[in-house]
Amino acid sequence: MENPVFILDTDHTVTSPVHIEQPSSVRPTGGVSKQTFVRRTAYVTFRVPADDELDEVFEEVQRFNDNLMKQITAAEAELAQAASEEERQGLEQRLRELRRSVRLGQVEQLKSFIVGFPDGHGFAESDGSPCVYSKEVIGRLCRYRPVHKALWEAFLLVVNGDQKKGN
Repeated sequence: MENPVFILDTDHTVTSPVHIEQPSSVRPTGGVSKQTFVRRTAYVTFRVPADDELDEVFEEVQRFNDNLMKQITAAEAELAQAASEEERQGLEQRLRELRRSVRLGQVEQLKSFIVGFPDGHGFAESDGSPCVYSKEVIGRLCRYRPVHKALWEAFLLVVNGDQKKGN
């Protein structure tokens, strides 16, 4: 077959655009000010898992999220009933840690499914040199909310298809 549509392989990968929206600086000029954003595109290579693996991952994530949501709901209820400032501060810290756990879970998933950076990927170190792919670099990138959000959205698009187009 000269032009196959799909090749059976255990190691499917796809290079995907990652659309990062970053706030840009605004100069005070008088009149109405509005925060603007710059949208730039970088690229990563995702490993596309077979359905069985993906189902396992999503089930694990669902269990993790359900457990976290129960803990968050309980902590929020306790916070509403907290009698002392010390108790409130402790519960607020607990809520921050629980919400951070959600983000860290996403980062771990991204580390397991992002397998490389293509040439011209768009991520650079502080000296301007291109980032070299590693799981550690993925973790560093995810410390910045706009990048983490963009990587997560790109991952979901790759594994779920474009829901707007019915894929």
